[in-house]
Amino acid sequence: MKNPPDIIENTEPIYDIENAFDIELSDDDISALYDMSVDEAAQKIFEIQCRKYAEIVPVPIPGQTIIETVYSNSGTERNLITQDANGLFRVSLLQNSNFS
Repeated sequence: MKNPPDIIENTEPIYDIENAFDIELSDDDISALYDMSVDEAAQKIFEIQCRKYAEIVPVPIPGQTIIETVYSNSGTERNLITQDANGLFRVSLLQNSNFS
């Protein structure tokens, strides 16, 4: 960290970031964000969101195998790409209030 203030964790700006992006920042995340440009910080926040949403396990659809799960940038929607026993592929858009 280049020249941080004495305290950056548990401050209003950090709470604002966590609330705005629905994430929880670790001490390491906060330290890393402090030294980043806006573009780098945006990418880091996106990666943190992806980690969060990747922990949500998709519910299997009866008779179909989940091939891929793709999340929207906001994390409030996900697409499931599935394949059934006949080899047909389907894309299902799911919205879940647990994501936002």
